[in-house]
Amino acid sequence: MNPRGEYASTAPKRRKLQLLLRGNRYVPIKELADMMNITTKQIRVLIDDIEKKDSVDIDRKRTSFSGFRIYDENFSGIPDFDSDEIQIINKEVSNNEAIQQQTKNKLLKLVFYHFKDNSDNGLIILIRKAINNNTKIVVEEYHGRSEIKKNITLNPVHLDEKNKKVYCFDENLKINKQYNLERIFGLIVTKDKITKDAKWEPEKAKKDIFGFQQKGEPIKLKLQLSIFAHSLLLRQFPYMEKYLMLEEKPHRRYILDIEVFDIQPIARFITGLLDEVKILDSDVAKKLIKEYIEQRVFKVFDEKLK
Repeated sequence: MNPRGEYASTAPKRRKLQLLLRGNRYVPIKELADMMNITTKQIRVLIDDIEKKDSVDIDRKRTSFSGFRIYDENFSGIPDFDSDEIQIINKEVSNNEAIQQQTKNKLLKLVFYHFKDNSDNGLIILIRKAINNNTKIVVEEYHGRSEIKKNITLNPVHLDEKNKKVYCFDENLKINKQYNLERIFGLIVTKDKITKDAKWEPEKAKKDIFGFQQKGEPIKLKLQLSIFAHSLLLRQFPYMEKYLMLEEKPHRRYILDIEVFDIQPIARFITGLLDEVKILDSDVAKKLIKEYIEQRVFKVFDEKLK
């Protein structure tokens, strides 16, 4: 294995060791070795890598014992999780019937929020390989906003400059759709060539103000908001202010007139403020919001009361 490969393979151990070292206490090297189930020599090698390659300062204390620490008074104690760890946690939490769904959602949200370092699991390398070879990929598991999709075949055409998103051509819709790398768990590069229509067209990768990518025709949305609803909307979406217009008469109300590609964000907002928001336009938006409330609110509410 090359040096870079050896260094990358120790990433989980380095993260765990950094977690154990953070705080005010000097931890003896023997204690570190016992907690990580490795030798003191291996601990010293990891410490050396953390200092020289990860550029993290480690304090040493040499008295009757050798102790180490990474001083961080603001350390929260929450570690970063790699892809393998998230898959294990997701499986165990999802299959545990003793845990309420609301608690499951909180746990998984916490874990996904602390998912870091895509480079170590080789995801970026695999995607780049597929793009360079013009071949399709199969995502074994993708955690979307509302559902988990499994074994989906994609035509990768572009990896953004921050290595956070991959744009893939949708053969059915004939558009590029974005996929967040941090939501991808398990990826296979196939030998199947991507469709001839698949190409990167930045001007077509449009997103609405909520960050949803265009999948079809935009949905026209015009709302009338009370002062209370206006205040809550800006608290949740501060950038919305420039899209709001004050209507003084006959009552002091705000008008929001925009186009969106997905009704979910605004439908969630309206659901809790039915007496404070009036849907002025369009018929398509009204229909989609009604469907959202029936499926996501009434149906779920009924199931919870069974």
